[in-house]
Amino acid sequence: MSQQAESVEIRGGGKADGSLFRVFCLVVMGFFVNLQYQTYKAMQDRVCFLSKDDLFVGHHLEMAEKRIREVSEKGAPTDLEGVIELWHIKCLLENDCRLIK
Repeated sequence: MSQQAESVEIRGGGKADGSLFRVFCLVVMGFFVNLQYQTYKAMQDRVCFLSKDDLFVGHHLEMAEKRIREVSEKGAPTDLEGVIELWHIKCLLENDCRLIK
């Protein structure tokens, strides 16, 4: 049984070797996986709102209380992750998530 190399047509009429195309796809996929991991690491110790039924809402509300105190003392954050965290805190409050003490 003979194996034929797959080829992919490229705009403009050319063809690319299938193995080269696979390598390119793997590199691109690796880039996006790394980007997603870096975003996760950046937001790991920050308030995140996923839904009001999330089991970690209580934990994030406690963190939000600390962040609100920090913002009132130091001012609003200027980094992207800090701004996104404030948006997550806003979402928590808009969805009536509250701590019961």
